Amino acid sequence: MHADTLKFSPEKFKRIAVKAGTNVLASADGTLDREAMARLVDEMAGLWKQGRDIIFVTSGAIGSGMALLGLKQRPRETVMQQACAAVGQGALMHAYEELFSKHGIRIAQVLLTNDDFTNKARYLNLMTAIDALLKVRAIPIINENDVVSTAELEHSGNGGKQAVFGDNDGLSALVAGKMHADLLILLTDVDGLYDANPKKDKGARIIRRVERITPELEAAAGDGGSLGRGGMRSKLAAAKLATCAGVWVAIANGKKEGVIEGVLEQREGTLFSPSACGLSGKEQWIAFASQSKGTVEINERARDALLKNGASLLAVGVVGVKGEFEKGEVVEIRCGAALVGRGKCNYSAKQLLSIAGKKKAEIAALLGKAEEVVDRENLVFNGND
Repeated sequence: MHADTLKFSPEKFKRIAVKAGTNVLASADGTLDREAMARLVDEMAGLWKQGRDIIFVTSGAIGSGMALLGLKQRPRETVMQQACAAVGQGALMHAYEELFSKHGIRIAQVLLTNDDFTNKARYLNLMTAIDALLKVRAIPIINENDVVSTAELEHSGNGGKQAVFGDNDGLSALVAGKMHADLLILLTDVDGLYDANPKKDKGARIIRRVERITPELEAAAGDGGSLGRGGMRSKLAAAKLATCAGVWVAIANGKKEGVIEGVLEQREGTLFSPSACGLSGKEQWIAFASQSKGTVEINERARDALLKNGASLLAVGVVGVKGEFEKGEVVEIRCGAALVGRGKCNYSAKQLLSIAGKKKAEIAALLGKAEEVVDRENLVFNGND
């Protein structure tokens, strides 16, 4: 990304993604706040009428279902949360349809699971479909499909594997990055990122601009509230993902009237600058949307060749293999305990074990030909900025 694009210029933004969490859309008892929904729809409609593309990621299906089922508190059991989501999703979309139709705007429901991202063919088809909706001037309204996907509800991965996204914060960042959004606005119930917990420290001050998300900043982030699943830590993780893809990110208070306009005018929320070297679509999938199937352990010499010399990963630098994976699947690359990056491996785990530490001539004699373990163009480093 060229340096002059790092200037925040909202008048040039053509595509904006907005994510509204449960704490924005729900009342204190967990049921939907129709006034808050109407206010946000009016703001997004205003941007749409300016000719901008809008992608809307929403929570609220469970809260909607709670009201319809007469529940006063969010159920703890996953199966009951799924039941609430099943009942509430239709009502949630009906409410949005009524609100957007007042502005003459068509909407489209898009319900997603982790599998829609980990399977590359489905991932590409999904993004093609969203692009088609934007071209016909419809607003995609995206939510995780809680009826069939329990990764968000249970805070765990599928089948014991790490989930690509565990909440709608991560989901919105993945979509914003792949769809080349200019800005992702994460709406929550606080004014932005603070230097201390504002609920405990009256002297806490809001941080208006973050140029780089450091480990210290991530460690200082607190957890979420009682209604929503994604707290400030989740939003920082989403901001890190989206900024790596070259997207501006804002965290702001969705309970405030005119919050989106306030973000664009830089008087509301915390603004995160995009990385100076945004990842390509393929790199985004390798880095964030794919599930790692195993680990390739390398020595320090191989690590330095990757990080300093722009090399591909060769078998001679491999010292160990963990997990079971096939050729073409994504693996983590580690040197000791440190994560170096992720990449598409040209060998299966079994093959790689047989050639670890060997030179090309030895590999060719053993397998008939020798390839790089991970080609440079299929490698994404940890901390690309």
